[in-house]
Amino acid sequence: MERLGVGAEDYEHFVNFNEYERWKGRQGILHNITFEKMERAESLLDEYYARYGKRDSENYSSIEEKLERQFYLSMLAQIRRYNGASGEVLCMIFDEAIYLTVPALGHKPMSELILSIKELNLILEAEQYRKEGGQIARYREITEYIERAGLDGRSMAKIYPKAVFFLCRSLIVADGKERPACCDLLHKLPAWELEPGLDDQGTKGHTQRFCHVTRIAWEQTGIFYFKQMPSGSSGCQDSYAVPWAG
Repeated sequence: MERLGVGAEDYEHFVNFNEYERWKGRQGILHNITFEKMERAESLLDEYYARYGKRDSENYSSIEEKLERQFYLSMLAQIRRYNGASGEVLCMIFDEAIYLTVPALGHKPMSELILSIKELNLILEAEQYRKEGGQIARYREITEYIERAGLDGRSMAKIYPKAVFFLCRSLIVADGKERPACCDLLHKLPAWELEPGLDDQGTKGHTQRFCHVTRIAWEQTGIFYFKQMPSGSSGCQDSYAVPWAG
């Protein structure tokens, strides 16, 4: 469903007991990583993969085996990053994770691939740890892919600000100064709002979530740009003067 641009949170899932136990196992790992309890997270991750993963071979034949391995590597990378692993090690982990489900990456233009949000995130993470540093061309390719992909609002909120931030950060490092291109890119961020017709509670909750995500990207750069929000906008309530990354 993510490869169709639809956030999975919009659906109710009916699962059997074994699937529910697996889901709870993942949630426990995510919870401990979120609250930086990395020793506990690593212990739970090892227990989880011993139960659901495949350790005896590098030949992951089924999609279920590949997805379990991808989840394991994604969580392992976050734990290793917290513990100070080198960029080279992290790049190797993220690369292994993404090539499990996107083996054509690097052999085909990204525009010819169908990627989920998780896969796009793994590509972004791997790119920033390459020896030569994040490639501007690759970041630009990712942001353009997201813009064309037709993602729903929730999915856009998850990945687009991060892609734009990585691209702008790479541009700044390359030039040693802010680039007008950064403001052009970040100018798009608050324009993504829910389609009309949704109830007030859903609109408010979704818009606030997206504004929160974009503010994180803005504040990471320390450069501010002020923009007058249009009258009656359903964007952030306090956004008459909005900080922008640059």
